[in-house]
Amino acid sequence: QPHATVQRWINSLAPGVAHHAMRTYRAVLRATWYDDLLTDEPFKKPFRYPRKKASKLDVWSAYEVSQAIEKLRGDSLYGIFLCMAGAGLRREEGLALNWEDIDFEKQTVKINKNVAYKVGKNGKPYQVYTPKNLTSHRTLHLPPSIFSELESYRTWQIKNTKSQNFIFGAEDPLPPTSIERHLTNAAKQAGVKRIRIHDLRHSCATSMVANSIDYKTVQARMGHASFKTTMDMYVHRTQEMDTSAATIIDKVVCPTH
Repeated sequence: QPHATVQRWINSLAPGVAHHAMRTYRAVLRATWYDDLLTDEPFKKPFRYPRKKASKLDVWSAYEVSQAIEKLRGDSLYGIFLCMAGAGLRREEGLALNWEDIDFEKQTVKINKNVAYKVGKNGKPYQVYTPKNLTSHRTLHLPPSIFSELESYRTWQIKNTKSQNFIFGAEDPLPPTSIERHLTNAAKQAGVKRIRIHDLRHSCATSMVANSIDYKTVQARMGHASFKTTMDMYVHRTQEMDTSAATIIDKVVCPTH
């Protein structure tokens, strides 16, 4: 049976590969059936695809963030790490930032575009696009310390680059591999575990929750359409939160201590 044979093949593939592989072979299988080489139409019933297991998301504690960020001080990419950690930006949001998105007077940053690393119509290896999800469009207040660093970085960029099209880059945005490498080196120097640049976003959300920022504010700053997404995907238990919970429980269970 063609359908059963294809289903067994799909089951043998990794979750992330199955859909891509079927897009490639769907036309071949249909052509085979049309040419009467198969006795049964292979697509008359839907296929079941293996589910991708939820991956564990790493976060840094406030101490780990401060240690790693301090190791990056003086680095040309110091500003982007401050924005990622302080604003909880997605990597593609941070790399798409232009100076027009920064309001130094109001101390806000406007998030309204992403950068995707695939060849665009202009032949460049990236495309800048507007996210369809309206909640991803947001304006965030950032602390004065970050704006102070951004001002210093802007001065450096004007002196050292011919173009200031992108804040974190020049004429073109920085390649993701570059910032990942800088973060890995900083983690090693600080003696903290290695995380991805996107995990700074998770760390930011966790830090806000741990410091009693209300969940709706966290959702808005993260740019999530669903409150459930904020709670399920980006809010992780940290050692500090666990210790705090134990302290509160102790006061309830043993109020005389």
